[in-house]
Amino acid sequence: VMISAGIMEWKGRIATLMVLTNVTDRKEAEDAVREAKETLEMKVEERTRDLNLLNAELLALSEQKSAFVSSASHELRTPLTSILGFSVLVKKTIQKHLAPLVRADSNLQAKVNTALDNLEIINKEGGRLSRLLNDMLDLSKIESGKVDWKDKQFSIGSVIEIVAAGAAIKLHEKPQVTLTLSIEDAGHTITADRDRIIQVLSNLLDNAIKFTEKGTIFLSTRKKGSGFEIRVTDTGPGLTDKEQRLVFHKYYQAESSQKG
Repeated sequence: VMISAGIMEWKGRIATLMVLTNVTDRKEAEDAVREAKETLEMKVEERTRDLNLLNAELLALSEQKSAFVSSASHELRTPLTSILGFSVLVKKTIQKHLAPLVRADSNLQAKVNTALDNLEIINKEGGRLSRLLNDMLDLSKIESGKVDWKDKQFSIGSVIEIVAAGAAIKLHEKPQVTLTLSIEDAGHTITADRDRIIQVLSNLLDNAIKFTEKGTIFLSTRKKGSGFEIRVTDTGPGLTDKEQRLVFHKYYQAESSQKG
């Protein structure tokens, strides 16, 4: 209780006026506010400590990621360089020493030519893998989530030749599956990132081969309006309606592929 006193004149006499004010509610409210403030300050300090610890952990993880990428870059590039180097060496050896010996035998010459063609595919695919690896291991691109597009002009036929050759090798393990090409205007040129187009088509063909146990895989191209369409179809089980809605989500895998 708060007491206030004062002197005043009342009915011609000097009187003392005392006012009693109940301030219990106000004091309780002030105490509650003070306690809430102190509690809030303690929680802010606690959360600040937690955030500082989390930030330190994230920095440590970032350093570990950088170290891993640097190590992976070295470990992956070294064997790839050896593969590319030996493929070139083997091709030169065959051309110089073996090819002249089989010219009289058309059957053997055809097999040597096939081996040389396969070595050329290894070299081209190894070069493409090297470029993709450089993009993947570029820290600035990983952190920004962006990859540069290297657009240039190239013919449709040159791309189809590479992806079809790669698919043919995988189809040796599936004799009941055949690859049929329907190429319209193979000499038609487009402007795009050639490696990315090969990557997408190779992935589509790989999936088609993986999930087609018997039947035909079709790779077709045709002009469509002002553009050019490249289509991969197969006689496999296909995607469900749910999977089709999710197929372009990042890192999504169809249930059928997860079961496989």
